[in-house]
Amino acid sequence: MIDRLKAWFRKPDPITDIADLSGFLGQRTAFIAQKSTFEYCRMRAGLQWDKLFLEQAFVDGIERAQWVAFDSVLRSLITNADTMFVQQNLRIAPDSRLEFWRGIAADCVAMHPSPPAYAGLMAASPDHVVDRLRQQLASTPLPPDDVAVEAGAVVFDVLPIHMEHRQLDRDMVVNNVRLNVMRTHEDLRDRLNTEKMQAALDSIAPAPVA
Repeated sequence: MIDRLKAWFRKPDPITDIADLSGFLGQRTAFIAQKSTFEYCRMRAGLQWDKLFLEQAFVDGIERAQWVAFDSVLRSLITNADTMFVQQNLRIAPDSRLEFWRGIAADCVAMHPSPPAYAGLMAASPDHVVDRLRQQLASTPLPPDDVAVEAGAVVFDVLPIHMEHRQLDRDMVVNNVRLNVMRTHEDLRDRLNTEKMQAALDSIAPAPVA
């Protein structure tokens, strides 16, 4: 009992290197993707949940929703992580910035092998991350909260519940994703050891001195 209480109140481990960063983002991406799709559908289906799961079309829709959500949430988490790195003055060599995040995205995808039907989507996910970062860098960057809303909108659109039964839930779904993405952003900020992370970044490729 005492050991369990200690574990409950123990401060989470700091994020000090690239492996820590990939592990954190990969775990949170999978959690948000499942919570915002599977858990929503179970709540919306209510007492019909068991019956719906006997329908292959619904099972396939849930599976598709989870992997599309994974792709979208990963884009948002990494876009916001890049913004945080800039705010924390964590320097990545300009010519390797996009490739650095592509590698993080690839690590996150590798942690969660997908069914064959979604292997193509997951293989393209690191490219989707880079495309979103290019958009962020080419114009006035969106604040993290707005980036989180983007992911929520994608999740809502892909849910396998008929629109007639979920149209009034849009704000709830989007805000659920937004809150989880922003919680992840805050947790990353609190757990990030900037000194050790900069040393890890420098070990990949020396960053320019500001």
